[in-house]
Formats: sequence, structure tokens, C-alpha cells
Amino acid sequence: MRQGKAQSRPLWRLLRSVAIGLLLSSGLWLLLVAGQLGRPHPAHQWVLGALAHKQASAEALSAPRLLVAGGSSAMFGIDSQQLEVAFGRPAVNLGVNAGLGLPVILNQTLAVAEDRDTVIMALEYPLFGYSGEVNHVMNGFYLSQPSELMAAWRLSYDALPTSRWLPLVLHEGFQILMQTSPERVLQGYRGLPDGFKVGGTYGAHRLDMRGDQTGTGRQLREPWMAQQIVANAPRHYGIEHRHDAPGWALLRHFQKRLNAKGACLILVPPAFLFHPHYREDPVETHFYARLPQQATKHGLTYLGRPSDFMYPPEDMFDTDFHLVDEGRQINTQRLIETLTSPGSPSATMIECSRPTIETGVTRQPLADQMAALESDQ
Repeated sequence: MRQGKAQSRPLWRLLRSVAIGLLLSSGLWLLLVAGQLGRPHPAHQWVLGALAHKQASAEALSAPRLLVAGGSSAMFGIDSQQLEVAFGRPAVNLGVNAGLGLPVILNQTLAVAEDRDTVIMALEYPLFGYSGEVNHVMNGFYLSQPSELMAAWRLSYDALPTSRWLPLVLHEGFQILMQTSPERVLQGYRGLPDGFKVGGTYGAHRLDMRGDQTGTGRQLREPWMAQQIVANAPRHYGIEHRHDAPGWALLRHFQKRLNAKGACLILVPPAFLFHPHYREDPVETHFYARLPQQATKHGLTYLGRPSDFMYPPEDMFDTDFHLVDEGRQINTQRLIETLTSPGSPSATMIECSRPTIETGVTRQPLADQMAALESDQ
């Protein structure tokens, strides 16, 4: 018996040493990651420049304004000048990149919205099913902009009960740590290379005064872009979508925050590459056909049919969400017709209803309760 206990002691010591080593290495990794938080990274400078450009453009306009929001589908697919002419009020395009995630898009829009503004939000379809999954764009952006991560978590806290908020935050934090490579940490410590300048297709240098993307005429599309569009496999957003995803709660909370400012929200379909699969597969067909009704069940206004905003390959620029200039004109005109159709706001009256305070028990402090307002539609 004593011999058995003596033999187990080396094993116990080994396990204890391994555990201590793991704890120490994990702690060291956390310190290394934390040490480079907030450091600029080349991959996200175009995003920061575009966000600053669009915010400045919005601030230069007087309310009531039309605020086009969403990801890059809105940036490439909606012509703000056409909206200005159609509705007789200034318009600005706030869309940048759907890869930043739903919380960042909502927070950036809230930072700009004012009394009597109308937000026309063309969200890419995966954003409705936001559930805390962190992609590589979000991961890198949060590392260089940790204040955006804190703001995203605050938005989720305000919108979700603790039983849903806490697992979401823990899940996101774990993903960020696991997805961050040693190379990315080193890049964070190095910062921007000397003489770094944003170039290429994306960035403030390719935006007009209203925040719309420029330089995307069909004749400017490179052969590899056209080949890439044709080679795109169909998406499976219908299969992937969860009807109880936290994204819907965030959108409801976002609408209340807008209403508290005296602004209102209209959801519209994003420009998207058509594929026969979306018409032939019953799951995908059902998803697109029912999305407006699903939004209505959540107390949101969704105008337009997604199938009407799907376009052939020749109308796409470099991804299945990016239109060429010529396609943008068609898409914007289709959007205007949707907004002015019977039962929609008229061409001269895209106005916001005055909010009323929502009653009921809530855990939020008084300041947040006052922000949780609903429109009396």
C-alpha cells in the first residue's frame, strides 16, 4: 500500500508542475496580448479613416437627415445624392464593413443620429443572426480598438438579460484570445510602418463627400474581380440563421435608443448577388421571403423584399455584396420606389414618430431606462 502511494507521488508532482506551467504561460500570454491593446495596425486603418470621414460628413449636415447605415453593401450599393433629390433632405452614407459586427455598426450609427433623423439600414443578412461569433476582422479591430469592444459589450448588456449577455461576452472574449496569433501580437507592438499610407479600393480616399464609395464603374472592374464573382458559391444564410439570435434583441434596443433621440429606423434589403440556389432551395427561399415578417414580429419596420434587391454577376464589383456604379443607381432607384410605395413613408414625409416611454420592470438604471423609449407608431 505504501509502495503504491509512493509511486503515485511523482505522477501528482508532474501533474501539478504541468498545471502551474499552463497557468504561468496563460498569464504571460494574457500580459503580452494586453500590452499591445490599442496599438494601431495597418489592416484597420482604412476602416478608421472611413468611419472618421463619414462621421465628419454627417456632422456637417443639419437635421433632419437620412442616415444610410449597414456594412459595405450600403457603402457600395446606395447613392446618397439620389436619396437627397428624392426626399428633399440631406443624406450621408455611414456603411463601412459588415465584418465589424452588428454591435459596432449600431454603436457607430447611434453616435451620429440626432433628433428627426431617419436611419435607412441595409444590413447584410448574417448580421441579423449575430450571436457573439468573432471573425478575423472583428478580432483584429477589437485588439487595436479595445474601447469599441467595451462599447459592444455595454450595448449587449443593455439589450440582453444577464443569462444571455454573460455567456455571449465570455464566448467573445475567449475567441479573441484563441484567435490572436503570436504574429498578430508582434505586429501590434510594432505599430504602423514608417510612411504607412492607406491605398487600394477601400478607405476614405475612395469616398465622396456623402460617404459613398467611388471608383467602382463597371469598366474599372479587373478581370479577376469578375471571375471571383462568377465563382462565388451560394451562401447558406437560411440554414445558418437562428430565429432566437441575440442580434434581434440588439436591433430592438437600438431602435429604442434611436427613438429616444427623436430618430427612427427603417430596415431595407442589402444589395446582394443573385444565385438560383436562393430560389430553388426551400430553406433559403423561406428565409428571404420571411425576413421582413420576422422583423415585424420584433417590432421593427422592414420595407422591401430581399429577392427584389438581388442582382446578376455583371452588376457586382468585387464581392457578392458590392455593386458597380451602374448597379448602385438601379438599386437606389429601387430603394426609393420601395420607400414611396403605398403603405410606406411618402417621398416628402419620411418622418419620425415621437417616442413614448416604455413601461415595465427593468434592471437598467434610470439613465438607461430613459434611453429605452419606443415610438408610438
